[in-house]
Amino acid sequence: MSDPCKFKYVAGSLFLIPPNTTHCFSVSKRSKFIFVRFTDRYIDEQLADRAKHSLYLSYATARISLSGMQLKSAETLFELIESELSLGQNFSEKIIQNSANIVLMEAARFLVNSADAQVQNADETAREMHMIQYIQTHIHQPGLLRIDNLVRLFGLSKNYIGRYFKDRFQESLQQYIARNRIKRVEYLAANSLMSIKEIAYDMGFADSSHLIKFFKRYCGMSPMQYRAMCNSPKRKPAT
Repeated sequence: MSDPCKFKYVAGSLFLIPPNTTHCFSVSKRSKFIFVRFTDRYIDEQLADRAKHSLYLSYATARISLSGMQLKSAETLFELIESELSLGQNFSEKIIQNSANIVLMEAARFLVNSADAQVQNADETAREMHMIQYIQTHIHQPGLLRIDNLVRLFGLSKNYIGRYFKDRFQESLQQYIARNRIKRVEYLAANSLMSIKEIAYDMGFADSSHLIKFFKRYCGMSPMQYRAMCNSPKRKPAT
């Protein structure tokens, strides 16, 4: 099996590299790369919910294969970003920000369409990655992560999908979903100004009481207590 963190590319390739993953490119001839780094805060503040959630992926994604006008637009926007940065102190932050936002929206659109696609005929490695990507993309939409919907999308039976997932990812499907919902709630509680009610709505809970009960079950404290702990001036930075 090929290394999933080693990417093939051609001129004009666009990659979205999730945080906390490794990646490398095999370069056989002179090449130029443009890297744009986005913080979680930037994505939260600049993108609409649908686009924002599609970008919170834990695993390396496939190359984002833009084509036609989308590809031409992305190439033009990266050229504009590069041109602005070359101006040094005279660059326009607004031009760079707007250009980056458009590229992110196009990447998000690609990811949403890929995650929603039927993958019954894909090979096993592709199906595994699509399943992980789909769950991550829709982690805030629990209705779309029900077994009935997952078996329909991925061509697996109800009796087999749980074993299929655990064999490949060493934890149950429900544990994986719950763990990643918790991770997202932790992030919002620690890094956003959203109320607990707003977080509950954003993550697809019926109300804040359901979120609090769910969070306490896994973390032993309420989201507000977790927020207070993260924001405590006595909390030592991680090393």
